[in-house]
Parts: sequence; structure tokens; C-alpha cells
Amino acid sequence: MAAEKRHTTVIIAGSGLTGLTLALVLQDLGVPYLLLEAHDNCTPNVGASLALQPQGLRIYHQLGLLEDIEAIYQPIKRTITGDAETGKLHVVDTTEILKERHGYDTGFFNRYDLLCVLHKHIREKERLLVNQKIIRVDGYEDKVVVQTSAGDVFEGQIIVGADGVRSTVRNEMWRNSEAAGCAIPDEDKKEIICDWATCFGVSEYRIPLPPGHVGSVVGNGYNAGWMAGKDGRCFTFWTFKLPEETRKVTHNSIPRFTKEEHEREIARAKELLVKIPRKHGLCIDFDQFFDQRDPVHSGITALPHFVLKKWHFGRIVVIGDSSHKFNPIPGQGGMNCLVSTATLINCLQDALGDKLKSSPVWDMAPLDEAFTKLAEMRFEKVKSAVEASEDVMNMMGWGSSYRKILYKVLVPLLPSSVQANDATAVIRGGVALQGWDLPNVPHTVLYEDEERRVRKKKSVTLSPGTLLFAATATAVGGIMAMRATQKHPELLVNGWRTLQSFAV
Repeated sequence: MAAEKRHTTVIIAGSGLTGLTLALVLQDLGVPYLLLEAHDNCTPNVGASLALQPQGLRIYHQLGLLEDIEAIYQPIKRTITGDAETGKLHVVDTTEILKERHGYDTGFFNRYDLLCVLHKHIREKERLLVNQKIIRVDGYEDKVVVQTSAGDVFEGQIIVGADGVRSTVRNEMWRNSEAAGCAIPDEDKKEIICDWATCFGVSEYRIPLPPGHVGSVVGNGYNAGWMAGKDGRCFTFWTFKLPEETRKVTHNSIPRFTKEEHEREIARAKELLVKIPRKHGLCIDFDQFFDQRDPVHSGITALPHFVLKKWHFGRIVVIGDSSHKFNPIPGQGGMNCLVSTATLINCLQDALGDKLKSSPVWDMAPLDEAFTKLAEMRFEKVKSAVEASEDVMNMMGWGSSYRKILYKVLVPLLPSSVQANDATAVIRGGVALQGWDLPNVPHTVLYEDEERRVRKKKSVTLSPGTLLFAATATAVGGIMAMRATQKHPELLVNGWRTLQSFAV
């Protein structure tokens, strides 16, 4: 007996940062949705820390979540970086600069804490369905049908794959595309780079630094990082370069690590870090730092990086880590998931208009327009930001001799304002949700969507009288110019030469 279908408008795959944020946006819009989570909990108390930066906080401010987030996250107060060979420490004070430029602090907390805030604000919890691992997605001209391992079947107008770097929805999107005879861009199916991995955790070690102090020690092919959080929590990282032969993988063969491999890597970390000179003020006991990690909140994961060229096929679209994956060192991965979520919603509003909220049926043509525009708006920005994240990782992990020299020469010399510029380049590309109030938060650097609005306002609509005057003046000027060149043909030659000089 066939399973009875459950109907909705939007099916969301995954209850992580991207999926729950999308659910909150659809809730505000009044668009019916169901969220399918593969595991038995939408807010599992596992995982590492999460950085929140201005472009993401701006979106959460629009959604009314800022106060709840600020109550639990830890703003960064000071950043230091240390040279593993000399023990010398360098202060990187960019946080106040970035707040002045963009209006919000940069902060961090446990990923679980943010998921709990998002979950709390979902009014209809019955829309969040757990133990619903997606096993098949079929797209049709007028609908999408989703099957799960629980034997349930769901039907909607679109499915949004927010199911992470190992995305089932992405694989199903490609399967649907190939079945329809539509080519997937070669660059989307080629091998991806996975040259780093990280051991993360939350330690009970009382780091001898105030809350909000973050930093790392940089060595040959590694970075040992820490963040002093609220309530004495210390977030730990050991990021290390993978062997050359394992650095190219497919989307479906991203490395996984065993508990034994995790333990061996932590042992290696302690052996290396104990050798760092302490005469310049490094005060962390790395043995205790790692030994006191909570096993529930500790793990090891590979760090692939990629950006898809095509984010949709038919009624299937992927966003967040399913479509773009960052190296986490600069803390921009989660924030770009939020910006892609906001961009998707804005594109749907532009393409569907009132039908987004009022119609249970969305035509294929405007959906294709919206999804195509989403990728067009995001691809180059995300590609640039992903490449920048890898550059930062290679600099802060001495991924090559060249990067090591740059670190030793540039980091001590660059002013904090210059070091903040890379972050500003990514942050200002943030996108606000259309139709929500814009936060009134002072900032000195316009976001790119603000710049577009300013340019639009400056394009003043001319009155009919002004247009008539302009047309008359143009006509009279043209007649006078024609008469002048008839009498003096050399004016045309001289004018052309002048234009050429400007072009050069």
C-alpha cells in the first residue's frame, strides 16, 4: 500500500543553521513549509563553536532574534597569533574596526546554543519532522516528490537542500538533471580540494585569558586555536594539513576519521606544541587544553572547499554548505549560508510576487528565474570568499614556504585597519531580507545592497517638463553641431581624436 503523501509548499532538507533560518523566514512570510531532519533531534547538543559576523547578525536583527543571540554569545575582544618557532605573539585588533564599519560585533558561541535560539522562535514545531532521512527526490513540471527512509512521502512546490556538505538533495538534483538529459557543469562534478582537517572541541580547561580573547599558534602545516567563551568554556581547534595523496576527493568521498585517528592527531598536536618557546608570554598549557575536552562536544572533520556553478535543477535548489563550503578559519562559512538564504528569499519574492504568499501553486518559469538569479548573484562573491578563506588558512597554517615567509614578514607590520579589509570585503557583500525593516544600526561602510538603494535614489525621475526641456536642448544642440561641422569638417576629426585619447 502506497504511503499517503503530505502536501506543503516548501520542503526544507536539514535542520542546521541554514534550514532553521529558512524556516523562520518562511514563517514570517506565511509560506507553508515542512522541514525534514534525518536525525532524531533538530538541535543536537554536539559540534563545535560558531562565529557570528555582522552580515549574519543583520539578518537575525531583521528577524527579531538579535536580543536573544546577544544574551548568549561572546563578542571577540582581542585576537593574538603566535609563531610556533619563536613563540613571538602578535596582536590583531580588528574587532572594534569591524564593528564601527559594519554595525555589529563579531562573536562566537556553541553551535548548539544558536540552534536552540532558532528552534525557540519556530511557532509551529509540528512543521519540524525528525527521523526523516531523504532517500529520493523526483522533480516534475508542477511539483516535487520526496521519499524518506521512514517510508513517508512528501509533495511540495520546491525542495531546498540545506543538508550540508554531504548533501543527499544535491546528489538527487544531479540524478534528476542527468535523467532529463541536462548537463551538469563539469566544474561541479570534478574533484574538490580537501587539504586540511580539524580536531574541534569544548574544553573545561580554565584558559588564563579573559572571555572574548581568541588566538592561535601557527606552525608548519598546523594551527592550534582557542577562544575563551562565556561561563569558563574554552573552544579548541587543532587544524592540520592532510597528506598530498588525499587532498583531491569527490563530493561523495570526503574523508571521515576514526576515533583512533582523532586520538593520534591530538597526541601529535601535544608533542609539537610543548616545544614552543614560552619566553614571549604564551601562557596556555596545551596538554590540559586538549585533555580536558568534553568528549560529547569534541570531534574531527575534514575541511573541503568548493562552490557549485549551478545551484538548481527544476524545482530542486541547494544552498548553504550543500552549494558552497568554506575553510572555517575566517569564520565566514555560516555567515554566507545566511546570506544565500536571504538571497534565495529575495529572488523568490522578485520572481513570484504576490503568488509567493497567496498561491499554493508556483509556476516553473518564475522558479527557474529565481533560482538562476540566486546563483548568478552569489557565485562570484562566494567563490572569491571561499578562495580567500583558503588563503587565510594557508597563511595561518604555513601551508607553504611562501606563506610562512609572508606570515613572518607581513603579520607584524600590517596595521589592524589593513588586516580588517579582507573581512570587510566579504561582510559588505551581505544581503538584507527584502520586505523586513532595515535595522537602524550606525555603521560607516555601506553594505552593497545599501549602495544599490542609494544609487537608485540618486537616479531622480525627471518631470515631463524637464524631459521636454532636455529633448529640446538636445535637438537644438544637434542642429547647431551639424551646421558647425558642415562648415568646419576638421572638427569631426579633432573630436574623434579627443575621444580616442580618453579611451586610452
